[in-house]
Amino acid sequence: DASLVAMPLPLLAAVAGPAAQLFSYNRQNFMYDSGQKLTRTYTSMSYQMQMFQLYRQDIRDLVALTTEKMANYHVVTCLELGMTCTMLGPARLPADVP
Repeated sequence: DASLVAMPLPLLAAVAGPAAQLFSYNRQNFMYDSGQKLTRTYTSMSYQMQMFQLYRQDIRDLVALTTEKMANYHVVTCLELGMTCTMLGPARLPADVP
């Protein structure tokens, strides 16, 4: 009976070493994967922020383009209005106008 009671101790010692090594190996992989996941999450957030900054820049460019177009339209409209007033007034252009 004494040999049956003493037998699990060497068996336990034989299993404990590889189990501890396996746990250490899995922990290293887990920590590495956790770091990779965190890096991926932060990189994804960074890309999303850059994408929305590009969207905002596109909107600024469109608004600026519209403003520039309106400024050009104002110049042309003022010239047309001046020509119309000249034609409605005396109904002829001055002689020096080509």
